Amino acid sequence: SADGLTLTYTLRADSLSPADAQASIEAAVWPELADIRRMRQSGSHTLTVELLQTNCGLVDTLARLPILHQSDALSDAPSASGVFWVEGMSTPSPTLPLKGGGGFLRFFDDEASALAALQAGEVDRVYLRQEPPPLPKGYQLEAYPAPIVTLITFNNQEAPFDNVAVRQALSRAVDREKILQLAFDGAGELAAGFLPAAHYAADPALAAPEYDPGASARLLDKAGLQDADDDGWRELPDTGETWQVAIRANRDNPAETKTALLAADALRQIGVQARAEIVTFPTILDNLTRHDYQMIVYSLPLPPDLDWRVYWHSAQIDAEFGLNLPAYANPQVDAWLEEANRVSHCNRAERIKLYQKIQAQLAQDRPVDFLLRPYYFVALRE
Repeated sequence: SADGLTLTYTLRADSLSPADAQASIEAAVWPELADIRRMRQSGSHTLTVELLQTNCGLVDTLARLPILHQSDALSDAPSASGVFWVEGMSTPSPTLPLKGGGGFLRFFDDEASALAALQAGEVDRVYLRQEPPPLPKGYQLEAYPAPIVTLITFNNQEAPFDNVAVRQALSRAVDREKILQLAFDGAGELAAGFLPAAHYAADPALAAPEYDPGASARLLDKAGLQDADDDGWRELPDTGETWQVAIRANRDNPAETKTALLAADALRQIGVQARAEIVTFPTILDNLTRHDYQMIVYSLPLPPDLDWRVYWHSAQIDAEFGLNLPAYANPQVDAWLEEANRVSHCNRAERIKLYQKIQAQLAQDRPVDFLLRPYYFVALRE
């Protein structure tokens, strides 16, 4: 509509109805869906969605939402989505036969099993997170930047990580190139911020902090984290106790584990008594969601839309579905995030201006230390 508050969807598939589309939307649990005023079904192919206010993130979510039959919308074994239909799905089976295009999807417990199937010529395409050994004849390998960014997050609610200068200092102590080469075997690209450099909204002026242990040490000295007793370790200014830092990582992710070990070693070089704690992934999730940690290495997915409120808005620190895992709070960033999501007709140029301001502020505040974007791989039958 002219005011951008009414969205009309026309279904082209006769097998799906407006009631199916409405059920699929209602089954989704994204917080931004609260801005839907009402939905109206018209005829056999039209669904109208009326919004309470402009919500660019919601528009993008609705555009990407899979439409399922009403009976499947809340099912853990849906029969259809898109152009393929699932037939014969069963929990014990590692395959998922598909109607509509032929073939099937096959699931593997680990990459070793997937590679074994590839070597045996049993699959036409395999997606891998690590570069495989030489492929059998008839296959080719492609590498691409993963839609994630690997980072080290700081607990912005816990002293001294609540001090911007301390976060800046620790960011300059970490050698990103060394991590890329030793932890990721060189398969990736360094990250200056949340968005990849090729993204249409990326700030071209953004640059990662330079690796400079000397500057890092001076910043920590200025912040009061000094080695007053000359024992080689910095002390907390309030208590005089040795500053001990734990950097946690998922034990099932070798690259992130190595990253934590390398980061801990880098901090020890500037007098921070740091250690890597390698724990289970459920522990990582629990620590992040409860903000019960000091530093954690993990990878954050890049959302398809530029609505970053769930990641960086202070209201999302303790929200049920919030992903503000570093507990970052900056009123100016909150205001920019809200403004960017309410831009009239979701004008791309206006949103880019606001998101570049947000990127620059994140680079300054360093709620997390963006490290790199690893490469993923796909092996294809020629």
